[in-house]
Amino acid sequence: MADREHPRLRVARDEDDWVMAWTSEQTFHLTCGPGNLAEALSLFRTWATEAVAEES
Repeated sequence: MADREHPRLRVARDEDDWVMAWTSEQTFHLTCGPGNLAEALSLFRTWATEAVAEES
């Protein structure tokens, strides 16, 4: 998965409701508002699951 890219995604609903995800230098990055950890982790899970499916 190290070579798999994720375009920069930024969803900003308000000051405390936001999530960002992207890859750079073979690393997946996530940042989010205080109540958005589940949403952020879901983005990573989707990205990782799709990567594994593509390898099969």
